[in-house]
Amino acid sequence: MKTMITSALIATGLTLGAPLAAAQTSTDQSAPAQSTTEPTTPATPGGTMNAGATVSDAEVTAFAQSAAEIQKVQEDTALADADKQKQMVEILEKHSLTPQRFNEIAQTMQSDQALQERIRTAMQANASTAG
Repeated sequence: MKTMITSALIATGLTLGAPLAAAQTSTDQSAPAQSTTEPTTPATPGGTMNAGATVSDAEVTAFAQSAAEIQKVQEDTALADADKQKQMVEILEKHSLTPQRFNEIAQTMQSDQALQERIRTAMQANASTAG
């Protein structure tokens, strides 16, 4: 069960990568870069960002809720791709996540077991309150 949930999250995050980033760019070209308002994350010795260490509990919850809703949109065969894209961006906005941040969390989750566990727990909690 754990592997299935984690695999679903990874698949959701990775399949959203380019389309969500492209949608954000096309709909938000005049907005200032968010990096000026967000706290910076210290770089690891390899020069990569250690996003897993800075994923807050609120972001974990937002990610889990967003991923579940986005998966439903992706599976909806009645929606055109453009409509799916719009709905996915709206879902992220509703949960106060940018497409970039959603994708950062999804990528970090692939190599961060603790983050995977936190997200799995949040998804289970979300599923039990929704059902």
